[in-house]
This record gives sequence, C-alpha cells and structure tokens, in this order.
Amino acid sequence: MSYLDHKDDNYLFPLDYYGYPVREDGFSPFRFEGDGLWYFAYYEKGHLLMRSEGYESEAARDHGIEAVKKYMHDAENYHVIQLPNGRWVHDLKAPNHKEIARTAQFLTKEEAEAHLPGKRDLADAPAPAGARAKDDDYLACRKYEDKPRSTQHPEFTVFDENGEHYCALADDDGEILLRSEGYESEAARKHGMESILRYKGHRELYKTEEHLGYYFVYLYAPNHHEIARSCPKSEAEAAALIDLLVGDVKTTQERAHDDDYLACKEYEGRPRDPEHSEFTVFDERGEHFFALVDDDGEVLLRSEGYESEAARKNGMESVLKNKGNRENYKVEEHLGYHFVILKAPNHKEIARSCPKSEMDALALINLLLGVAPVHERAHDDDYLACKEYADRPRDPEHPEFTVFDERGEHYFALVDENGEVLMRGEGYESVAARKHGMESVLKYKGDKDNYTIEEHLGYHFVILKAPNHKEIARSCPKSEAEALALIALLTGLAPKAEPAVAMAAPPPAAKKSGFNWWWILLPLLLLLLLFLLMRSCNKTEETPAAAAPAAETGTASIVYASEADCGWLPVLFDIDKYVVKPEGRTEIRKVVDVLNSNPKYRALFIGFTDSTGSQEHNIVLSQNRADAVKQVAVEMGAAANRISTLEEDEHNPAATNKNELGRHFNRRVVMYVLNESNHLVCKQVLNEIPEELQPEGE
Repeated sequence: MSYLDHKDDNYLFPLDYYGYPVREDGFSPFRFEGDGLWYFAYYEKGHLLMRSEGYESEAARDHGIEAVKKYMHDAENYHVIQLPNGRWVHDLKAPNHKEIARTAQFLTKEEAEAHLPGKRDLADAPAPAGARAKDDDYLACRKYEDKPRSTQHPEFTVFDENGEHYCALADDDGEILLRSEGYESEAARKHGMESILRYKGHRELYKTEEHLGYYFVYLYAPNHHEIARSCPKSEAEAAALIDLLVGDVKTTQERAHDDDYLACKEYEGRPRDPEHSEFTVFDERGEHFFALVDDDGEVLLRSEGYESEAARKNGMESVLKNKGNRENYKVEEHLGYHFVILKAPNHKEIARSCPKSEMDALALINLLLGVAPVHERAHDDDYLACKEYADRPRDPEHPEFTVFDERGEHYFALVDENGEVLMRGEGYESVAARKHGMESVLKYKGDKDNYTIEEHLGYHFVILKAPNHKEIARSCPKSEAEALALIALLTGLAPKAEPAVAMAAPPPAAKKSGFNWWWILLPLLLLLLLFLLMRSCNKTEETPAAAAPAAETGTASIVYASEADCGWLPVLFDIDKYVVKPEGRTEIRKVVDVLNSNPKYRALFIGFTDSTGSQEHNIVLSQNRADAVKQVAVEMGAAANRISTLEEDEHNPAATNKNELGRHFNRRVVMYVLNESNHLVCKQVLNEIPEELQPEGE
C-alpha cells in the first residue's frame, strides 16, 4: 500500500493537500472539489507537516485551524501511529483527546519523531515522504516562476515576497536556472544579480549536492559564499545545467566522457571524403575531423581533431584496418550514456560513437563488425534468423504452423492468424521429426510451467520446454513486456482474438474475465483511441475531472477522488533498471503532447519497484525511474519546471510480487497531469489484473 494511495481515516490522499496557496502563518486552507468538504494543511519552510480531515463548513474548518495553533506546540499532544502502508504519522489531539489534525507521513518512526515540537529543526530533519528537498531560506521553486524581468538585467526575473527581494536567473523561455534567497533591499538584490553574472562562467565555483534523491546546483563566490542555487533536479539535469551556465556548447549527453571530441551534431551533414567515401571530413577551429557514416549519412564513429590532413587520413585508415576485430571495441558508460570506443592493438583510441543506450551500443558494434543484427542473432544457437521464418506456407495437417526447408534441414513456426511468428523450431533432420516437434508444441504450450524467459544482451526469449526440460521451440527476441504477453497468449490467459505481440484496445471496465494485456494495442486502433482521448483531455478545462465521481475499477491502480483516464499506460522497466524502453517513450510522448497543448497543466511522475531488493535500494531505484521518465519528457519538449517526481518504492503493488509475471507490472512509473487548480486531469490506468495476479494485500 502506498502513502499516496492510503486514505487514512477521513483524510485526503497526501497528494491532494499540495498546490494550494499558503498563508503567512503557514496554513493552507482550501475546499476540495472531490467531496465538497473544507480542509487545511500546515507548512514550515516548504515542508507539509500537518493536514486536516474534512469539515462540513468553512467556519468549522477555520475553528480547526485555531485549535491546531493552540495545541500544536506541545509535544505531549502528539500520539504516534503506524499506518497500514508502513508509514508513520502523529495525531495531534486536544486535551479532551479529540483529534484535531495529523502530520504528514514519514518513512520511519525516527523521522516522524524528529518533527515534533522541541525536536523540529527542518535544516537537519528528514523531509516527509514525498516532500520537496530542503531549501533553507529559499522560496519554493514555483514562487520564482512567471515573474517580471528586471529592467537593468533582463536575464533575471525579480519580485518581492514577505518584505524581502528575490531574483532568478531564467532562460529565454522563462525557465528558472538559478534562484536567490531573500535580500533586505533592492540594492542588495542588484549586487547579487551582478555576482551571479560575474561568476557563473567559472566551472570551479559550482557544487552539486544530493538530498532525498534530488540534486541541487550551487553557485559560490571565490570567498565560498553561496550566491544562488537551482531547483531540485535529477543528477543528469544538474550536470547539464552547469554546462549551460558555464557556456559549454555541448549538452551533457553530447559531452559526457567526451574529452576532446566535438558535439555529435558538429559531425552531421558533412561532405564525403573523395578517397574514402565511407567517411565525411571537415575542418573546425584549425583542426581536421572525420566521421565514419552509413549510407544515409548517420554518424557511426567520430574522431578527435587532427593537426594535419595527413594525420586525419592515417586515422581513417586505422578505423578501416581495426573496425573488423571485436577485440578492439570497448563500451564505456558515463552518466547513463554508453559510448562505443574503437582502439588500435596498442590500446590507443582511434574513434568513438555518439552517446547511445546500451542496446544501441551493442548493435553498433555488430554493425561495424559486419555480423547479423543483434535482434536476429542474440542467444539463438541453431535457430535461423527470425526473418527466415516469415511468409512461409502453412502446413496442410497443422495449419497453425508454417513449414519450410533450408540448407537440407526442416523448420517450422507457430504463427497467429495474421501469419506473425509466435514460436519457431530449430532445424530437424526429417519431415517426420519436424511433425513430432510441432505436435510437441501443441501438447505442451498450454501449461505456463513449461515456459521460461531468458535474457541476452537486453533481449528476451520465450523458451518452451517439454517436461523433461528439452527445448521444443523459442520466440523471436522481444522486450520483457512482449515476452510476458506472448506466454499469456500461448497459455490462453489472453483473449485468442488478440494477435501475439500486437496491440489491443482495453476491454470495458465491467469485464472481469480474461487477461487484458494492456501493452498489446492494434496500431491502427491505438491511433484512433489516442486521437479521441487527447480530445477528451483537452476538454477537461471545461468539465474538470474533479467533477466526476471516483470509478470503482477493481484494479490495483491508485484511485483518487476524481479520475480521468486519458488512454496512456504506465512506463514499465526491466529488473533493477531505470532505462526507459521504446514502448515507454511512446507513452511519455502522449503526456508531453497533453502538456504542450495545455500550457497551464503540470505533471507528476511517481516511480515504483517490485519487492526485490532492500527498501533503501528501492527508494533510490523508484526515484531514478521517475527522474528518467522526466528526462525523456524534457528531451521531447516538455518544460522541466512543470514536471515533479516522487518515489514510491515497492509499496502499492499493482500485482502480486510472488512471481515474475506479477512483478513485471510493479516495475513502473505512473504519470499524472493536473491543472492549475491542482485537480487531476489525466492519469494512467492499468487494465484489470487477472485474479491469479492480484496483490492479495501485499
């Protein structure tokens, strides 16, 4: 169970207390449209510390605020409670033992105790679960947004708050880069802005610190006095911000671990070398560069700068001489990006790739070596490449199979109604032996215990074995989600009308039977649904999602007082990984489109894990997953300052953690879109989890 999903007693979900104006006394009174009741929250230095139950009237709510003010400073009035989700809270009670309010939820009892009166020092105490990282005397980042520009220094926005004077260094789009603490006078603020301009180009004056999974960039003067700091970011975003402020022309992914290479974009669109047409060549800043490119001009490997054309020519010839030997390649990882390094036998580096995913890096090496692509050969032993099984004739006796002969051996493939290959066989010595193999597939494919999934080089293979553990057939390489979907289809857990690894539309919510594998969508139907649902999302301003009653879906997804399913799906991850897969990028793109179509909307990305690993490990992993999804969204054009992230570790499982089929659903990031009133506009909803995979109170 989740601290976001646990509605303790008559309190709202913790997320629902955020986003309302905070008064000078720290209280944030509001009316929640989901139930029409009146609530309040109490903040100190940006931390949500206390929240109320719902009141029937505004006057009763205001009376509750006065009661909290009266009794909140006496530690004797607090009583510790552990909630069913494992988090800790304190109830604040009046002397007559009537409960007045409840604190925010904390990960441990010790953290909860640290926030009691007399012990509360928010400079050192851990923040409540999900609260923003400590910011000392800075205002919350949202306070610096949409402010007017300084007439003297238009690269800054300026404003006054509570008698103090603030500024923020912003980019052309108004996104906050660095923000200041409060100055006592406008003259002092002006001096602060000038200090930022004076020192921001010096890389040695920056420092990055991590707090509660968030990273802050600090700018210091040479006397070590802090001048400004960034809003909380992922580690990669923090590094990229320093590059931007220093004036480095490369982004982090273009310069990470790149030494003396130019940014990748500098190698693109260059003329071919007349002598070695597989290379492009150009001169830049007095040095001579080359890039090995494919037929379409895409950069495969690039060089550092050479002092002369003759030296560059020698470098190109070294690439041609050494690129066919696998031993000369090395893959290095830096800041989550992977680089293919080509070295000569003397270990001198000759060239390197642009930054890639791990899988793209491995595929590039295979391409440069001239071998079959990874997705056709990885972990395939004596099987033919998948394309060899496509478009073959049906077997007259077993029409669910296609059959063909190749190089004196006899092959089969189990296919769906559209001829897509589900499982394929190795080569048999005779037609009779092949027939026996097909009959074995039919005999054993309905039992899920006969399947295993093997992973190799990031690809997943479904293996069908007989009870004696002899392999009968295997799938083509797939993503983890596709492999799980295929097992469901073959064992009859998915509707037979759905083609394997094709995409199907979600069934009606009332339907309880069958296995609705939600990542399987018919491409054409997906486009239609996306069009209709995006229109629905864009109309939400006229009919807020909060006006709709909560839907009782029967699923394990988070249920808020108001829901709106805009048709996108959670982003799923491989075991102990936070690399966003291609199918996840498809879902992120939908959210980015909603944000970009509605400038006042913002998003919240919440990361989850399965139950493997320690809680400490899972907290970091789930935050990394949420940050990874945010980074992809920003790369797709979403504004970073409109996206927040939270960690949820293994709590609130969508499915059972007792087997891999269920754990697969739990390794996810769920994406929400809220409007400017903090009301839910769109969220991701998992289709119904089959009864056998329900979490059962885990």
